[in-house]
Amino acid sequence: MKAFLLTLTIWLLSVLPSFADETGTEGLRMKYENLLLFKASDYQTVDGADRILKDWLVPNFRKAVRRARNFTYEGEGEPAYFDFKVFVEDTVSNELRPQVESNKRLDRLFSNVLPHLAYAYRTPGDNPYYGSDETLQLYLKTLEYCYGRGLNEHAWITDHAGRASARAQREGMIRAGGDFSSASLQLGGFVQSIFLMREPLANAGLLDKYRAVMRNLVVNNGSMYPAFYEIAREDAGITHGNTVPDEKAYFLNADGMRLFADYFWPYFLLIEDPDEKDRMTRIVRSVIVMNIAKKGGTQDTIKPDGVGFHHNAVYVGGYSAYTFEAFAQLLYLLSDTDHYTTTNLEVVKEALQSFRVMSQKYTVSSSLSGRIIGSDPTAAAVAITKGMCLLAHPDGFGDADMQGRFAEFFDPGYFLKGEKASDYFKGRRGVPIRGLGIYRMISDLRNTDITPAPTPSGAWIKPYAAAGFHRRADWLVTVRGFSRYLWDYEGPLNKQQNSFGQNWSSGLLQVFSSGDPVSETGSGYDLDNGWDWYHVPGTTASHYPIERRTLEAVEENRRQLGIDRRTVHRNYNTRNFVGGVSLGEHGLFVQDLEAVPFLSPTDLTARKSTFFVGDKVLAIGSHISGGTEADETHTTLFQTRLSDPETVTLLNGRQSNSLGMTKRLPAGQPAAMTDNLGNSYYLAKSSADLVVSRRAQTSMTPRYEPTQGDYVQAWIDHGIKPQADHYQYVVIPADTGAVKLRQLADDPSSLYQVVQSDRNHVVKFPTEKVTAYAFYEQIPTPDPHIVKSADLQATVMTQRQDDRLVLAASVPDLGWETDLDELRRRGLSYANSHYIRQEAKTHTLALILRGKWRLDDGNAEFSHTGEETRLELSGKDGLTEILNLTRAE
Repeated sequence: MKAFLLTLTIWLLSVLPSFADETGTEGLRMKYENLLLFKASDYQTVDGADRILKDWLVPNFRKAVRRARNFTYEGEGEPAYFDFKVFVEDTVSNELRPQVESNKRLDRLFSNVLPHLAYAYRTPGDNPYYGSDETLQLYLKTLEYCYGRGLNEHAWITDHAGRASARAQREGMIRAGGDFSSASLQLGGFVQSIFLMREPLANAGLLDKYRAVMRNLVVNNGSMYPAFYEIAREDAGITHGNTVPDEKAYFLNADGMRLFADYFWPYFLLIEDPDEKDRMTRIVRSVIVMNIAKKGGTQDTIKPDGVGFHHNAVYVGGYSAYTFEAFAQLLYLLSDTDHYTTTNLEVVKEALQSFRVMSQKYTVSSSLSGRIIGSDPTAAAVAITKGMCLLAHPDGFGDADMQGRFAEFFDPGYFLKGEKASDYFKGRRGVPIRGLGIYRMISDLRNTDITPAPTPSGAWIKPYAAAGFHRRADWLVTVRGFSRYLWDYEGPLNKQQNSFGQNWSSGLLQVFSSGDPVSETGSGYDLDNGWDWYHVPGTTASHYPIERRTLEAVEENRRQLGIDRRTVHRNYNTRNFVGGVSLGEHGLFVQDLEAVPFLSPTDLTARKSTFFVGDKVLAIGSHISGGTEADETHTTLFQTRLSDPETVTLLNGRQSNSLGMTKRLPAGQPAAMTDNLGNSYYLAKSSADLVVSRRAQTSMTPRYEPTQGDYVQAWIDHGIKPQADHYQYVVIPADTGAVKLRQLADDPSSLYQVVQSDRNHVVKFPTEKVTAYAFYEQIPTPDPHIVKSADLQATVMTQRQDDRLVLAASVPDLGWETDLDELRRRGLSYANSHYIRQEAKTHTLALILRGKWRLDDGNAEFSHTGEETRLELSGKDGLTEILNLTRAE
């Protein structure tokens, strides 16, 4: 073994007392079972438990019993083959159609019916199926049928796409059981059901048989191969090349970690062989150490800024939230052992807190949700609040930070009301019931005297998300970019997911300020009803037509036009100046924008800076040049749906309350606007015309279903291939009565004074005594501003109080080594092989300050030359460094 694994093994052996010695296996089993099931007493002590049982569980139990009774049990004894996937655009041949339909029926049986039968048999209360002999016999019959169809100790689950099965067979491997590869992420409920039915299975003499099945689904699952590579079958590692280098050992991606919680833990609790228990105990420790940690690169871990990754990028509204829930669940279940460290706990806490910063109240920007567009927008928040609850509950850690955040974030009037209440037990991916004990834990916390944590307020930069966040009171502003390190959007056309997402990361500036609770849809971004996908607020981008597209047609069109990028989505550009700096309540986000081609070649570039100061946002754009030959370039200020077409909006003091209005204001003319939700916008300068419209819009969903809606929009029309265009505008969220807008329009300089807006963007904010510097180039700022120059592309903010100065600085460049030609051509494939474990570069930034300053606090070197101060500070991961200085004279 190499040094890493040797060190890890020595550490594991040094702390290896078994679970049974410390807590007792039965105690761990009961802790897990109590997380899965209601107790009989819950119906008297837990608000809503009886309603959950009556309104949702029993009807689903009834349906499962009926389906099991009526199932034909076709093909009994014939192995099933889930060795392919069918996407939306795929045409199923007549030869393949019977297999597809048969697989659908079998999938529903093992991923839905079987788990529900187990819960029906084990859930106490007013449940006619509890302890029912018929329910038990149906469960056993269904389980044995699935075994006969090849869901057994020999089943293949090499990957979750099915592609590896064909490769394995070409290499001469013979399938001894069924092939469930494309269903390998859907078996958590099946495994969970065996744990729940362990006693009846033991009584029937079947427990050993199904313990072996569970072990196979764990050890030989391709998504978990790096954890079990030493004991797995050869075919399990086919997608990994049947080898795991030291740096990959025990690392699992987001899918793998969710499977580890759903598949491995139930199996682990049923292990009786001492050698197997010791072997699996070592694996538990290794997986926790390797995965519940902060790591650089693009692997699926928690990043240095607290965000989570999947598919080599941030995934706030999707995979990451469910992975964080799995992390919290594993730590909760391990809390009575020594198989975790306080570091593991702290990084999960930071990840959960980070989600709260990025959401308002329970939704995040769709730009941060990958391809998961149009699904339940609050599902991620449900997972996050469950994670908070697991860490806050006294049966776990009783963590005070999590208790306070849970009390602030979780609103029982919203989450436990109506249909929403069922979200806390409903699972996904073959786990139809994720657990009922969470209701008891929520009730326990609600009945505890906990002081809620303060609602987040301030500015945050998340470098690994290429995003910034500005919060006050009940509103949130999100900005988003992309770079050579972080892709633009995820939208597989063959799956018809996020089909029109091409502009999400071209400088999005999105205001969440309306709704009950505040949400994306409530704030006017109604993606399912007439939304113009190519007028994403804040973006400077090509305005493409909204039309049905197939992947095959788009790829062929791109080939004819000489676009040599391998994939249509998840593309990277060549720029590395995307990120920013945070100074507590204030912040700055920059994007050196370079567009990537979609339907045709493009050479669009721009410099976009967003300044978060006080309760307003200033957006500055310059160097806006290029684009496609056929599509206009627009900078969108806002697009909000009119729930009532007569809702009033304002343009330069004049009210509009009807549809069919489009006005074009000439370049250079200031404009004061208020949308229908009370957000105000002040366009101070623009080199291009402003267009404002109120009209009915037609659009499509990502699946190309027609939609319509009434909207008010405002955008700067740069036209075809502009040259050196620019703009300055201010956003004022939740500006009731447009009071702040009128004050700003009367005297813009009271809010901000632009010092530079061409090669660099430098702005002074006199009221807050803040100056913000976006150093796109290494040229001096005008005298007498304190920061004269930076020797790297950097973002800097200063706030001065008399002779004291607080200085915040960051170098957004992650510094990963990159072959730009290969990155452009191969896209995600290149990133996946080159960025995956790269640590960010440590930069040494030299700043020259006017005047003599001494360092009071912070990590930097300083020296004086004449009347200037030179600061040298180290920075990594795009994170902010804070210095406190005092005048030396």
